[in-house]
Amino acid sequence: RKSFLRYIKKQCLHEDRIIRRYEIGSVFRSNCAIETARPRPLGQCDFDIIGINVPLPLVNDAEILKVTIDVFQSLNCVTLNDFKLKIGHADLLNIVLDRCKIRKHVEKIKLCLSQFGQVPWQVI
Repeated sequence: RKSFLRYIKKQCLHEDRIIRRYEIGSVFRSNCAIETARPRPLGQCDFDIIGINVPLPLVNDAEILKVTIDVFQSLNCVTLNDFKLKIGHADLLNIVLDRCKIRKHVEKIKLCLSQFGQVPWQVI
């Protein structure tokens, strides 16, 4: 990971380039508050889209969602009904609400959506 950051610093931040990088590897996480506990390895997939003055940054966010769906569909053991993507992206939500012509009670809708899955639906 550090060598990738060096590469970005030396090569890419001085140009108007966009770099897409996909990596699957192990990360080490500790789920214990004890500092002496040994971190355990977990599999993780990273999607990075990096650049300066990136036009239409939400298009890049949509690309990450598309790649995620493509990866899951390419696994013959799952279908789209077997998983859910939870997205916490305020700008994307604003665009969806705008495209659906929802202009009344927008803040109340956002508040309800932010509570979804955290409190029972009857409370919302």
